[in-house]
Amino acid sequence: MRKIFPFLAFIFIISIMLTGCHKKTVTLADDTWYIVDNNWILMLCEEAEQENYKGLVSQLKGNGDVLKTVIEQFQGMERDAKTENALGVAYLRLRRFDDAERHLKAALDLSVTEEEKACALTNLSECCLYQDKIDEVDRYAEEAYEKDISDPVKRLILDSNMLKKRYLNSEISYKQVIKTAKKLIKQEKNY
Repeated sequence: MRKIFPFLAFIFIISIMLTGCHKKTVTLADDTWYIVDNNWILMLCEEAEQENYKGLVSQLKGNGDVLKTVIEQFQGMERDAKTENALGVAYLRLRRFDDAERHLKAALDLSVTEEEKACALTNLSECCLYQDKIDEVDRYAEEAYEKDISDPVKRLILDSNMLKKRYLNSEISYKQVIKTAKKLIKQEKNY
């Protein structure tokens, strides 16, 4: 009996180690940088140099009072593509479309990286959709989609936004949307 207990304990420990070694590590995407709006998924540029940037970005999901406070704080920061884009998103969420468009165009002008351009273009597309500027919606959405983005989550968002645009323009049927959406969901599971 004394020899069996250590043997069973040893087998138990080995089986726990083997089971633990085959677990797939799941990492969740930080959703701070994405806001689901009525039509598109809005994108924010990640990590600016300014202090408190991420904290302010996370507050962009808040209500009107919070958004007004965030706008005041962003206006006090050094202007670059990331802060202009964030200001544009804040105004877009408040449905102040002229202000949103002005800041998003400034973000596009100040953009250096493809990611910054894709974020500004995606958000401009949503802003123009609210204003019924259909030609601009298409142009901005397509330009964003064509950007070379290596981040798989941002790429997935661009794909899903383009799918929605194609459906809104009656370029594809709802059956094609469902089929393509299933493919996107499978892709997302791989990230």
